[in-house]
Amino acid sequence: MKLVIFFITCFLSPILLLYAEKRIPVVAWLGPVFFCYVAGALLGNLGLGDEALAESLQGPLVVLALPLLMFATKLRHWLTIGPSMLKSQGAYVVSLAIFTTTARFLFEGSLAAPWQASAMAFAVYMGATPNMAAVHQALGAPAELFIRLNLSDLVVSGVYLALLFSVFQRVLLLFLPPFPITDAPEETAAPGAASRRAFFTSGLAALGISALIVGACAGLSMWIYGSVNSTWMVVSVTIGGLLASFIRPVQQLKGAHPVGEYLFLVFCVVIGTRIDVRHLLDGSSGATLLFMAFVSYGTVLLHTFLCWRMRIDADTVILTQVAGIFSPPFIGPAARTLRNRAIIPPAMALAVLNVALGTLLGLLLHEVLRP
Repeated sequence: MKLVIFFITCFLSPILLLYAEKRIPVVAWLGPVFFCYVAGALLGNLGLGDEALAESLQGPLVVLALPLLMFATKLRHWLTIGPSMLKSQGAYVVSLAIFTTTARFLFEGSLAAPWQASAMAFAVYMGATPNMAAVHQALGAPAELFIRLNLSDLVVSGVYLALLFSVFQRVLLLFLPPFPITDAPEETAAPGAASRRAFFTSGLAALGISALIVGACAGLSMWIYGSVNSTWMVVSVTIGGLLASFIRPVQQLKGAHPVGEYLFLVFCVVIGTRIDVRHLLDGSSGATLLFMAFVSYGTVLLHTFLCWRMRIDADTVILTQVAGIFSPPFIGPAARTLRNRAIIPPAMALAVLNVALGTLLGLLLHEVLRP
C-alpha cells in the first residue's frame, strides 16, 4: 500500500498541478515545481517515502527528460540574435561567472560544498531549473542542497520578477538608451489545436526516441567507463537531444516538450520525498538564500553596468536577464510588459540557447572550482 501511494503521488500530482496552473492563480504564481516539492516533502515526512526507490528513480527521470526538452530547438533561429543582444549576453555570462566564482569562496564556511552550489547556480541562471537538476544529478550533490538552492531561487527570482513587471524598465531608461524603433513582427493567426490523439501519439513517439538516446548513451558509458557514469549521461543525452533536433520529424513532435516537463515535475516530487523538513529549517537555509541573492542580484547589477558602458538599450538588457534568470516561457510576458514585440524572436532564441548550454557550462564551471 505504501508503494502504491508513493507512485500515485509521484506520477499523478504533476498532472493535477499542470491542470491547476491554468486555473488557480496561486499555483500559477508559485509554479508547479514548488508544489511538487511540497507534495514530495509531505509524502516523505509522513513516512510514505522510499529513499532507495527515490534515489533509483531520479537519475533516469532527468536523463529521459533532457532530450525531450531539446527536441524543439531550432538552431537556425539562433541566427536571429543581433549584435547588441550578443554583446549583452557576453556581458551576462561574464557577470554570472564572476559572481558564482566569488560566491564559491565567499560562502566556503557557510555551505558544505560551495563549488557544487556555484555550478548549480550557474546552470539555473544560465538556463533553467532542469539545467540545475541535471548538474545536481551529474555531480551527485546532496538532495537537500538542490532543494534549498531551488527554493531560494524562487524567492530571489520572485523579487526580480516583481521589479520587472513594475518599475525596472523605467529605472534603466534613466541611464540606458531606449530600444531602437523597428517594425514589430506581424501577428499570425493561431494554428488550430491538434487533436488529443495526435498530441498523445507524438508524446509517446518522442519518449521512445528519448529512451533510444538514453540507451545508446548508457551503452557508450558502459563501453568507455565500465559503468553508467552520471556526468557522461547528462552531457551525452543533452548533446544527443540537440543532434536529434536537426531531424525535422523529431523537431515537429508537439508532445515532446510537455512530456519532458512532466518527467521533470515527477523528478521534483521524487526528490522532495528525500528531504527532511527539519533540515530545511536550520541555519543553512538562510546561508543558501544569501548565496543565491548574492549570485543573482550581483550578476544583474554587474551586467547592467557593463551594458551601460557598451551603450546597449534597456529592453535588450532586461530580456537578456530574463532569458538567463528564467526560461523561454517568460520571454513573451516580459516583452509585453516592455511593450516591445519586436524583441521576442531574438530573445526567445537566446533563451533556448541558454537552456541548451546551461548544463554543459555549469559542469565546466564545477571542474574549474572544485578543490
